[in-house]
Order: sequence, then structure tokens, then C-alpha cells
Amino acid sequence: MRVMLIMLMVFASGARNLPGQEASASTPAIPAVDKSWPAVNLNVLVLDKHGVPQRVDEREFQLFEDSTERPLTPQGSLDSPVSLALMIDSSGSISKRRDAIIAAAKAIVKGLPARSEVTAILFTDKAFLDLDFTDVSAVDFSFLDRLQAGGPTGLYDAVVATEDHIIAHAKYLKRALVILTDGEDNASHVSREVAFRKMVQPGAPLVYACLTSKANILQRDLMIGHINMRFLAKGGGGTEFNLDPDPESAAVQITNAIRSQYVLQFTAADKAHDGRAHKLAVRLPTKDMEIHTLPVYSAPLN
Repeated sequence: MRVMLIMLMVFASGARNLPGQEASASTPAIPAVDKSWPAVNLNVLVLDKHGVPQRVDEREFQLFEDSTERPLTPQGSLDSPVSLALMIDSSGSISKRRDAIIAAAKAIVKGLPARSEVTAILFTDKAFLDLDFTDVSAVDFSFLDRLQAGGPTGLYDAVVATEDHIIAHAKYLKRALVILTDGEDNASHVSREVAFRKMVQPGAPLVYACLTSKANILQRDLMIGHINMRFLAKGGGGTEFNLDPDPESAAVQITNAIRSQYVLQFTAADKAHDGRAHKLAVRLPTKDMEIHTLPVYSAPLN
């Protein structure tokens, strides 16, 4: 039985359910808060100028929180298991890309490190938990049979629901969110800015935004999709990929990036639960590397 993810957000007057979203016993009843706070676990990816993941000496990382350097403690190793969330567009706009999305999703899961866990959220105008966190060795891909490609797209609503699900239920500190979509959004109740605030909570995953191009698409829609995916990847500290022309080859690049993530832990200088945003900067002595991580994080509110 499919479970609809409840989307809960904090407003000045408190938390409320978004219209049409039904609560479930398997989803958090309050907005999720990373249990390790005030320790912040930051997922980091290092790429060269060609976009190839790089291995570096973890002792050379420097982290600055609000322009002040903070002590860092690396967590795990590059081959440590990962908690991966697949967020898969099942709306009508990806009907011609269904097979490519399924091929990419399977290849990504099969390329993960041993003992990793996977959850899958299929979304149209609502987000459904079609696979709860499951050991990678036991993933049953039959959930992909429910990718019917029909209906409107609530991309940002799904981001909000998925981020809270990851924070509440992910087992590992190394975390990744792969979004397989064309970038269209025509049904969300929340704005892109609200979704971005969810992506920068402590314990958030690195975001890999994967664009699925469509045949015979209007150029304007394609451009908007590219812009949406670029913003999602940047806001979530990750990077973007295009499944064309070879989705399985793109999937290999994605899993290589996920396997190459570092997890750097630091303790927040300000331990207040006030929702305040704090700027982040991660640096290396080598200047020709691209460092992908959250540019900011927001303290929890509860």
C-alpha cells in the first residue's frame, strides 16, 4: 500500500498541514530535527575542473561558520555506506522519459556501497513513499512499476516532504538526495524559497538534480526546467546531471560522486533553536578544485 508523505512546515503561528496531505503513522508528526544537533554533519563533494570526483587529505579541509573557522572532525570513510533518497517524477511531463528514469534509478542503486540504504519517493502533485529506507541488497524494484507518468507536478512540495523524511529516518551521516525530473513545477503549494530552507537544515543530504529532457518540448519549458534543477542542485550543496543521451552512464557518474562524498562534523557556535541562518564556507589549499556543500544552514526551530 502506498503511503502519502505529509508535508509539515513551520510558520509564525506554528506548524500546519498543507492542503490535501494526509498524515500517516510512518511519517514524522512534527517537523524533523536532526538528532545530532548542535553537532552539524556536513556532506561535501570535491570535483576537479572536469567534474571528476577527487580524493583529498581530510585534514586539509577548513570550515568557516559566519566567517569564523570551526574545528572539524571527519566522519567515516569515502566508501562508508550512504543513506540515499530517490525522488522520482511520475507526472505526465516525463511520459516519454519513463524508461530512462527507471534505467537510471536502478543503476544508481546498484552502484552504491555495501550496507547503504535507499528510500524512494514518487511524486506528481503529491509525494508518495513507495519504498521506505531499505538495505541496498534487499531493494525490490517493483516500486518503479508505479511510475505511470500522469498528472501535474508538485516538485517543491515533494522536496519539502522528502527532506523531512530523510532527516527523521536516515541511518547514516553520509546522505544524498537524487532528484529525477524534468524540472517542471505546476502544482506546488510552496515556493522554491521555502523548499530551499528545508534543504539547508542540519543533517540535510547533498542534492543531485538530474534533468530528464523531453522530445518535442517547448524551448521555454526546457529552459525553465534547467534553471529549476540548477537552483536545486546549488541550493542543496550538490551538482546537476543530464540523463541524455545515456541514462545509465549518467547514473555511474552520480554513484561515483555519491561514493566520493566526505562527511565533516563541526559543533554549531550558536546552539539556539531559533531557525537562524548561518553562512558556511569549506576551503582547501588547492585552488583548482570545486567544493560542493551547503552554502548555509538554518538552526532548528524546536
